[in-house]
Amino acid sequence: MNGVETLAQTIAKYRKKDPTTDDEIEFMENIYDSLCSSILFPANKTLFMDCECVELMVLLLRERKLSRFGAIRVLDFILSGGGEHSETAAKAFIEHLGLAAIFGVFMKLPKMKKYNAYKGMESKYEEHIVTIIASLLRELKNNTDLFQRVIAKFLEKNFSKSVRLAELHAVAEEKLRACERELSDERESAIAAGEIIDEEFEDEEYLERTENGLSVLQQVDFIVAEVIHSCGDEMRRQMKKLFKLKSANFNTVFHVLVEYAENIGDETEGKEKSTTLRVRDLCASVFPNKKITSKETEEEAEEEVAENRTNNGTNAEKETKEPTSTTTTTNIHEKVVVEDKRESEDEEDE
Repeated sequence: MNGVETLAQTIAKYRKKDPTTDDEIEFMENIYDSLCSSILFPANKTLFMDCECVELMVLLLRERKLSRFGAIRVLDFILSGGGEHSETAAKAFIEHLGLAAIFGVFMKLPKMKKYNAYKGMESKYEEHIVTIIASLLRELKNNTDLFQRVIAKFLEKNFSKSVRLAELHAVAEEKLRACERELSDERESAIAAGEIIDEEFEDEEYLERTENGLSVLQQVDFIVAEVIHSCGDEMRRQMKKLFKLKSANFNTVFHVLVEYAENIGDETEGKEKSTTLRVRDLCASVFPNKKITSKETEEEAEEEVAENRTNNGTNAEKETKEPTSTTTTTNIHEKVVVEDKRESEDEEDE
C-alpha cells in the first residue's frame, strides 16, 4: 500500500460521519493538506488516479458531511494542475456524476460558521469551486460531449447558474475595487516618500489583488467567456442582461481576461501557452469590437499622449488631476469607466 492510498483510506472513514471534536477536524484537514501536497508531484498523481481518488472525492462531495470541504480542495488541486492527469481526472469527475455535486455547492455554499476550523473561509471555498468548473472547461475543450455537458449547466433552469456567475462577479469586483483603492493610496504615499515603483513593487500589488477578488474574477470571467463563445450572440445578450440585473459591469470581463492572459506565466510552452492563447481567443470572440493590446503597448501609447499634452502646453494642474492607467492597481476599473463613457456599440447590438 502506497502513501497516497493510505491517505485516501483515512479520509474515506469520514464519508458517512463527521469528526466529533475540533482536534479530530484538524486531523482530518491535515490529511487533506497532505494529500494536496503529495499530488504536486507527477508520480503521486499517477498513484492518485490508480487509487480512484477522484471517484472518492466525488462521493465525499455528494455527502452532506464536513469531509466535502476537503474534497473540494483536493479536486481543485488535481484538476488545475494541467497535463494528462488533469484531463483524465476531469473525465472521471464527470463520468462519476461530479457535475451535480459541484454545481450544488456552486449555487449555495454549505454553512461553515458553526465550525471553528472553517470560519471566515467561505470566499476561499467559493474560489476553489469556480476554479474546479473553469478547470473542467479547460481540460475538456477537446472532448466535445463532456465539454458541452458542463456548458449546458449554465443554460438550464432559466439560466440560474449564469445568474450565479454574475452574482459572484459583482461581489468579487466590489472586493477588488476596495483593494485597489487602498493600493492606490499606498502607491501615492510611496511615490511621495521617494520610493521606486519597480517590478517587485508591482508584483506585490498584483499578488494582493489576486487575494482580494481578482483570482475569483479571472476564473468566473473565463467561465462566462467560454459559455458565450459556445452559445453565440444570443447568450452574450442574455449574459449582459444578467450582469445588469446583479449590478455588475460586463465590460470588466474583457479587461480581467486580457490581464489574466498577460499574467498566466511563461506563454512559450506547455499549459501556460495553451491557456494564454485560449483566453486571448475568447476575448476576441466575445468582444469582437475591442482591440487586445499588451500592457507594454498601452504604456507606450500613454507616454506618447503625455508627451503630446506637454508639447501642447496642457495645464500641469489638470494633468495632476487626471489619473492614468499606468497605475497597476486601478488599471481594470479605470479602463471600464472610460469605456462606459464612450462606448455604445454593445447596446446597439441588442
